[in-house]
Amino acid sequence: MIGYVTLGTNDMTRAGKFYDSLLAEVGGKRQMETERFISWSAGPTSPGIGVIKPFDGKAATVGNGMMVALMCDSPAKVKKIYDALIEEGMPLECLSRVHAPIGFDIGAVTPEEIAISILAELIAVRRGRMEQPHVAAASLQWKKLPAALAKE
Repeated sequence: MIGYVTLGTNDMTRAGKFYDSLLAEVGGKRQMETERFISWSAGPTSPGIGVIKPFDGKAATVGNGMMVALMCDSPAKVKKIYDALIEEGMPLECLSRVHAPIGFDIGAVTPEEIAISILAELIAVRRGRMEQPHVAAASLQWKKLPAALAKE
């Protein structure tokens, strides 16, 4: 159900050392690492935890850098989650910031390939190279979206 959780950090070196030590106690090992991100997991099919420098460039705070990713193995399941969130009153403006499915469609199969597809999308968003990321709004085209969210 949970794919991974990220926690924001302002000090990647310190956070890396802390979580290396802490997560080793429960079988966690580094899985991926960039200058802005480190993730740990007990294995490629296990949930992960990561530390990240917030993409908006602002300091990491309680809510800046924090993210929870749910695992969905099909677009139909993603749509069911969106339907339930909308039915419960989640504003479309909030859903428009959700990336689902995450990662570029490059035909990735292995965990390493999937990681590359996700990192590629993160880089594209960070560098402003995606006019309209394939966010929830793209998955919700069948709904009536506010004009600001629905780009044809």
